[in-house]
Amino acid sequence: MEGVLLPAVASTPPKQRRVVALGHISLLTRARTLQCEAESRLYLPVLISVLRLFTLPQLKPTEDTAGENSELNVTDLEEHGYQVGFSRLGASETIGKRDPFSAMVDPRDALASGLVKAGEAQPGKIPALISQVPSEFATPYLQWLAAAGYQIK
Repeated sequence: MEGVLLPAVASTPPKQRRVVALGHISLLTRARTLQCEAESRLYLPVLISVLRLFTLPQLKPTEDTAGENSELNVTDLEEHGYQVGFSRLGASETIGKRDPFSAMVDPRDALASGLVKAGEAQPGKIPALISQVPSEFATPYLQWLAAAGYQIK
């Protein structure tokens, strides 16, 4: 996990960053293996990778991409070979696919609620972990937590 998955998180395409962040958040907040002592060494690297994702630009789920899709109907009768390739590309677009994470609008909220629950279960452990995160990733998230009204014990 540390050698393959976590280093690749920073190079995740912008459209998939939200899903990757929510997957890592589920791993942090729901997986019992990361919460036991033997695997707790992975908790901090996974938390850092999630906070690193929060610092990268993301495609918001509510962005309207309909303007981009209007070009799919353009037909150039003189370039048949190009048209076939373009049609295949147009058919492979993710138009109309259902977002499985539509209930979770902001991954920061999901992480915050998970950290609050973990902090209530084991007081003092989560703030100690967050203090080990590099400040370039922790500071913006801690400021957002304070502004959103979350208290981690």
